[in-house]
Amino acid sequence: MAEIGKKTTQDRGSERRAELIKGVIRLLAKSGTLGVTHRAVADEAGAAHGSTRYYFSTRDDMLLAALQELVSHQVSEIEKLFSKYEKKENHELWPALAKFLSKRLESERDNELARYELFLAAARNEKFQSLLEEWATAYASLFEARLEESERDVSPGLAVQLLNLLNGLALSQLAAPVDGFEKNVLLPAILRFMDA
Repeated sequence: MAEIGKKTTQDRGSERRAELIKGVIRLLAKSGTLGVTHRAVADEAGAAHGSTRYYFSTRDDMLLAALQELVSHQVSEIEKLFSKYEKKENHELWPALAKFLSKRLESERDNELARYELFLAAARNEKFQSLLEEWATAYASLFEARLEESERDVSPGLAVQLLNLLNGLALSQLAAPVDGFEKNVLLPAILRFMDA
């Protein structure tokens, strides 16, 4: 049994793998999928060159691990945000969502750029598609539950439409940032959608 405060080999291995995944995400943000190689990831993470091949046999394995990390993180964050607001507080949730998404575009810019790079990779590589579908299903079910609690009629596919709107606006903001995105672009679009 390991002493309290001492890291096991397994703990150190998990930390090293997590650092490599962060390196993959940073490289995706900087250079896209073509910039992700075993050597580049090791350099980005400050690790020995052989370490990437120990944890990830192929380049696709590295990209899938990065996508899995982004999916888990982002679904968890939306779950936390939604859990702060009861259904009668949906009128407060939408401004909070706009604020949250706007801040994420700034504070987690690498994650956001990496996510869209992986969306494009999925268009060319079937290995990524099932994981993206899992992400989309998880996200859509969270939004569907909140939309069903709103005052408006909810048609099938409405949550997906809202997610497509949010993704399109986020991608536009990443590519060509505008001042006042949260207040002047994102929140008005969400509120118009909710009133439609």
